[in-house]
Amino acid sequence: MQADEILRRQLSVFVEQHGGAAQAADALQLSRIFVWRFLKTGKAIPRNVTKLKHALEGIAGSRTVGSIVETSGKSEKKQGDQFRFSRSDIAKMRLMLHYLIAVLDAYEAGDTDVAGRPGRAGSPY
Repeated sequence: MQADEILRRQLSVFVEQHGGAAQAADALQLSRIFVWRFLKTGKAIPRNVTKLKHALEGIAGSRTVGSIVETSGKSEKKQGDQFRFSRSDIAKMRLMLHYLIAVLDAYEAGDTDVAGRPGRAGSPY
């Protein structure tokens, strides 16, 4: 069996675990079109094959052996195992925390109320 065929099978399993090519592409941070085409043909230019290998290795490396149980497309961790977040999840959390810190800083400075409305600091209404 050739290396690309092995990689196609690995990708196929990953797609099944994530509920579809679109969800798998998002999890791998790859183009949806690339994932779909590679599943259909098993062929890609070397640069894209390398990206796919690294993405799959990154996902596999972020899980401890036997730690993830797939249930209805969502990952749950077993007790005592570590859970790792994808890069896209971390980026979303970082952005959310950035906004939260900005709101807290503004509130402490007295520029806004708790809901973030300007000019109402200290007002009970």
